[in-house]
Amino acid sequence: SLDGKLYINDLYRTRNIYELIEHFNKCSQDIGGKQVKITEGALIKAYVNAQKVIGSNIPKSIIRPQFIVPSAIDTKQIIRQSWCIDGLNFSERIWKNKELLTKDLSRTLSDLVMRGKSPYQVAQGVVARLGVDESKAYRIVRTETAHAQISAEVNKYKEMGFTYGRFNAKDPCDDCGELDGQLFTLDELESMIPRHPNCECSFL
Repeated sequence: SLDGKLYINDLYRTRNIYELIEHFNKCSQDIGGKQVKITEGALIKAYVNAQKVIGSNIPKSIIRPQFIVPSAIDTKQIIRQSWCIDGLNFSERIWKNKELLTKDLSRTLSDLVMRGKSPYQVAQGVVARLGVDESKAYRIVRTETAHAQISAEVNKYKEMGFTYGRFNAKDPCDDCGELDGQLFTLDELESMIPRHPNCECSFL
């Protein structure tokens, strides 16, 4: 309490906090599982579509039947690979985000309640934190989709016999801009694009 003494209603309020935190954790696990499932489907679709686009635009001088359709490479295995510097794949990145969400919600809830905020203010604080998590979830999907498309392009061009590509910077940031036009192996390009969250760079 504000006077430094512990009252029965303080204990009751604390118990409610723990119940809410446990509820947040369960909801976060449910949402995380659904997000992994939906994201995997979206990444597979992005990979397959990218390969089809490249296959249908191959110059007639080098065209072969197998270039028109997606290769027999295990698409799920490709999109589940760890490609970023943090060593995590998309599923692990989603679960890490959900774990951080639960911790942040717990801190936000405890802080607001212990400061004597009204139920409405507490609810507003929780909603604001969920908004931050939603933004992160979209960012993960956008970035992972970009990498799935890059992987599809790399594998299709490898089938066609190409080994190198030029970095094509579309972002104004210094990190990407300094690489624009530079030549890299396809393997290097696959591991370096996207360069950062929401990166829109590609290769030629």
